Amino acid sequence: MYKFILALFLLISNSHANPLDSTDYNLKQPIEIEADSLEIIQNQQRAIFDGNVQVTQGNIKLNANNMIVHYKRGAKDGKNIQKIEVNGNVVLATPTESAKGNKGTYNVVDNMIHLVGNVTLSKGNNIIKGDKLSYNMQSGYSKVSTTKNGRVKGLFLPGQK
Repeated sequence: MYKFILALFLLISNSHANPLDSTDYNLKQPIEIEADSLEIIQNQQRAIFDGNVQVTQGNIKLNANNMIVHYKRGAKDGKNIQKIEVNGNVVLATPTESAKGNKGTYNVVDNMIHLVGNVTLSKGNNIIKGDKLSYNMQSGYSKVSTTKNGRVKGLFLPGQK
């Protein structure tokens, strides 16, 4: 269920090795990014896409109000992208899966993806809700959690994938 999230964050960072074995997500396809504005701050090594950000690669889509790409110039390991942050009405989607949240972070250095705030994961009619999703791309470990008083909620329909 979570492999599309990996693909979506990886599509922005082609400098990272592709851990996906699935042919559903071709990370070599062109990446199209649209936003109301783009600001590049060289001395802070940041690119800020602001206003109705839409990222598309094949059938993978990312929408957010804002996206900040933190990069490192001249990285010798080929990992120029260090971290990607998406904020406001974050929606990650393929034709069969989606993840929604208030904001998200992909930390390339430690291979961690975090989606926080009103997190909803869905595949078909199956739904998982929580406050936070953490996904370790290296190990494949994922965790959906909530605040102290909240509870993770899931609806799974028999016969649904």
